[in-house]
Amino acid sequence: MALLAGFFGCAGDSQPDPPDMAGAAGDGACPSDLPSNAACASELPSYEREVAPIIEQRCASCHYPGNTQSGDVFESYDDVYSKRQTVLTRVYSCVMPPEGAASLAPSERRTLLQWFVCGAPQN
Repeated sequence: MALLAGFFGCAGDSQPDPPDMAGAAGDGACPSDLPSNAACASELPSYEREVAPIIEQRCASCHYPGNTQSGDVFESYDDVYSKRQTVLTRVYSCVMPPEGAASLAPSERRTLLQWFVCGAPQN
């Protein structure tokens, strides 16, 4: 059942990237919460312990090999790192997760945004 819910949410991935750091959906529901580079001075989220589980839980239902709805596959750190600017832009501008998919929890969004802004380290 969860796989079906994820499948129907995948259709939004065919949208082009929004303008770089657009940051606000037309309805005002998308927060303007991009961390500054100063956030990189604090302890960074760990890819292995924090970021990868979010990506696996929230993204893998659409971003897997062979999915015809998404050309982007996020199975490994290298996959995510190679698309880091696109993913950052799409998460920040609330394009991802797409309409119909479960939204990121505020703490998940904060973790992903900080990790991407700080260079997406393999930590």
